[in-house]
Amino acid sequence: MGSVFNLSPHSPRAQKLVTGTLKARYENPTERARLFLFDYDGTLTPIINDPNKAIPTKLALDTITKLAEPENNAVWIISGRDAEFLKKHWGHIAGVGLSAEHGCFVRQPHASEWTTLVSQEELDKWQPTVRSLFRRYSSPPSDSEIPDLKDYNPADYHSLCPGSRSEEKRSALTWHYRNAEGYEEDKPFPKEQELMAELKEKVKGLDVTIMPGKANIEVRPSGVSKGDIVRLICQKHGRETGVEFVVCCGDDTTDEDMFHALSHLSTPTSPVGDTGVVPPTVHVSGKDVFSIHVGPAGSKTDARFYIESPAELVETISALV
Repeated sequence: MGSVFNLSPHSPRAQKLVTGTLKARYENPTERARLFLFDYDGTLTPIINDPNKAIPTKLALDTITKLAEPENNAVWIISGRDAEFLKKHWGHIAGVGLSAEHGCFVRQPHASEWTTLVSQEELDKWQPTVRSLFRRYSSPPSDSEIPDLKDYNPADYHSLCPGSRSEEKRSALTWHYRNAEGYEEDKPFPKEQELMAELKEKVKGLDVTIMPGKANIEVRPSGVSKGDIVRLICQKHGRETGVEFVVCCGDDTTDEDMFHALSHLSTPTSPVGDTGVVPPTVHVSGKDVFSIHVGPAGSKTDARFYIESPAELVETISALV
């Protein structure tokens, strides 16, 4: 309870992905499912200072649309973004599944309704405490943000870290400090360390997970993660048709949950149940599981491969369609 997500010990085995290798495995004839699982920010689009401007390119939209057309392709966007954002930018592609807020909200391909995997009662046990802390450090919100804020009170914002902001989604609360005064990328940021120490103290005994990210700290319910969604997707297709081929792409700490889930795909004796392990019906040859970290060579990751940028990833995937 009140746990902090830490990256598991990794192996420096991630190799540069060769497009030809991926394409050759993808083009093998099969009636079994081919899974494509994509993070959004930093994966399909670059991370920028204003998240509202991080919208998919035409090439990304066209590529994902075409990728979702074959009946045995299952394409998912698995993001920390809220459901409204994902619906706005990806919801028009009927064959694409959407998972918002790291798995708390799910919309199946060819569906219009969202499934909620967390209860408001559970959220109310911790959100007011974390919301108050994040607002205290943040600069006041813009006028356009105020209508979406719960229990808004301008007196809550003390600007202890000027330039930082609090993002309040339905299940997760995030403190962003990329634009904060004094922040420098790849250097320790004292205000982050200060807030983190206070946060850990306040959520002791609460059923939440603290997720340090790229210039942000997110708090979300425990027991729901991107890895859980990947397991559910694999189980569904494992039962229905079997799984032939998997591509899973991400750039951040939260995406390591997905890579870890996929690491069990080639273990046919794995047990079924709440073990965090994909069941044996989802056995896939290791050479057909492409876990891909989007970032520079040498990054900490449990992925098998890496690609250096979102633009390179989109270009690589477009070669499949």
